[in-house]
Amino acid sequence: MELSLMKKIILYILLLSVGLLAACNGPGSPPVVINEIMSSNQSCIADEDGEFEDWIELYNAGNEAVNLEGYYLSDKPKKPLIWKFPKIVLQPGEHLVVWASGKDRRDGDQLHTNFRINRQGEPLTLTMPDGRTAVDRVKAVYIPQDTSYGRLADGEIDWRYLLVPTPGSSNEKSREHTLPDGYFDEPAPESTPFAWLAIIVLSALFIPLFIAFLKKTKR
Repeated sequence: MELSLMKKIILYILLLSVGLLAACNGPGSPPVVINEIMSSNQSCIADEDGEFEDWIELYNAGNEAVNLEGYYLSDKPKKPLIWKFPKIVLQPGEHLVVWASGKDRRDGDQLHTNFRINRQGEPLTLTMPDGRTAVDRVKAVYIPQDTSYGRLADGEIDWRYLLVPTPGSSNEKSREHTLPDGYFDEPAPESTPFAWLAIIVLSALFIPLFIAFLKKTKR
């Protein structure tokens, strides 16, 4: 009798623990992540207009299809509802390229947001239809021209600079051509300013003349 009561108590505790764990975890976020981004596309891939625009790649890392209708993409943390997805279903293991072109297109074969990505770095956010729950976030990073910033492997937490971008396909294809996160902590140096270029040119002309003048005065 006492043993049966003890078993019931243990079973009750186990069930209560499972219930509390489920309550703490909540309903869970869909397994869709921002998988790869490019903010300075000069020759990588062109959109339907033949233009080389910025792009954002999403990836479904789960085992079930996810309808993205009503989800949002944004490049401003305080304004997460900048661009809203139309009805589009992302299958398990599927990649989706969204052009960050500023063209704002939702009804064609290709999707275009109403914003672009700043090459110097902008945070990106994917938000659920409730307008509050962030599904995924990407920090602001500087990305060199025709280089992308993505997860390696797809859907995982390790981010790399992909020297061979893989829009619409697995980032694993670029595994042998990557640089570690943080490699470009600051923007690459710009071209030499005109003032410095002028100083260099004038110095190159003046120094030989000065040497010739010294030789002449010594005679």
